[in-house]
Amino acid sequence: MKKIVFIGVLGSLLFLGASCSKSMEESMPSEVRLMEQEQNGLLAKSAGPEIEWMIYCEGSCEECEGTGIKVKPTVYECACETDCALKVARVQVGPTVGGKTDHSPLGKRQVDSLTALYGTFNAHLEHSLANRYEVNNYKISRVDVYATAKSFALKYHITNLDDGGEITLSYMKEGVGGAGYEVDCNGGCVSASAKCTERIKLGSPIVIECTCEGECKMDITPSEENELE
Repeated sequence: MKKIVFIGVLGSLLFLGASCSKSMEESMPSEVRLMEQEQNGLLAKSAGPEIEWMIYCEGSCEECEGTGIKVKPTVYECACETDCALKVARVQVGPTVGGKTDHSPLGKRQVDSLTALYGTFNAHLEHSLANRYEVNNYKISRVDVYATAKSFALKYHITNLDDGGEITLSYMKEGVGGAGYEVDCNGGCVSASAKCTERIKLGSPIVIECTCEGECKMDITPSEENELE
């Protein structure tokens, strides 16, 4: 059965069969929104408090492709300093151009501001990969970032370097200083062509759901990074 998680604007995290309530008095600081207007004219106007970005490394050095994104407690970086750049692209939700989603380039400064506020969930990510999946040799190929005025979510795209398998792990937080959660979808799908993973949708509230029907199930665990470090 497909399960859905909501981050509510009133401070409720709702999902099938359970709920948790936390205060969400904090909102996204105005400087984060203002930074969107400072990208050398790339944005004609502020896109508002709802954002969806993807982060990845691109370059010619071997480490860039082989290692992917390095994660620190509040920052992302690429493996090597030359011929490897961290790219941040805004995903434009809406009509596509020529059948492709339009990606407008943005700088890394906004992402640094957001991770400084909400964290990268790095400790929980490493803990889950090692203990749940028994994976220690991996690379992060992409991180998807979602944020509204009162909630924040990340989706990690991970490659197991031992067998080439793909893993996704998603994290969300209700406001600055609010409760954090890990969301992981796993299992088989009714459709052989479908893939069981998390899908995150912007809105009020943010929605996280599993992508297919069948044995695909959602596991939700609290993410308290300090307890895992």
